[in-house]
Amino acid sequence: MNSERPLAITIVIVVTFLGSLIALPAAFSEMSRQVAYWYSYYIVTATICLIASLVGLWMMKRWGLFMYSGVIVVNQIIAIYMLGFITSIFLASLILPITVVGLGGYYYNTMD
Repeated sequence: MNSERPLAITIVIVVTFLGSLIALPAAFSEMSRQVAYWYSYYIVTATICLIASLVGLWMMKRWGLFMYSGVIVVNQIIAIYMLGFITSIFLASLILPITVVGLGGYYYNTMD
């Protein structure tokens, strides 16, 4: 299979990776500790899983797409649980993940 990484996937991976680097320090902030006692641990675990999935996508591996999708689904379930409802900010936060999954789906046949 041709597994050369398209430019669009490269761009969204870099943007998502930079965003995930911001999430790690936020996990140890006072605000995240006030949300729930387990929330900081969850952010760290989810961010590590997200970075691992981005590595898979960078290498054009199908498991990276599946792992990324799983992390995003769990993140959204946790967000709904924490908020108790869906807001416009919640929906706006789905733009990048939907783009990543959409591009991954589009290039799925070129992945190993």
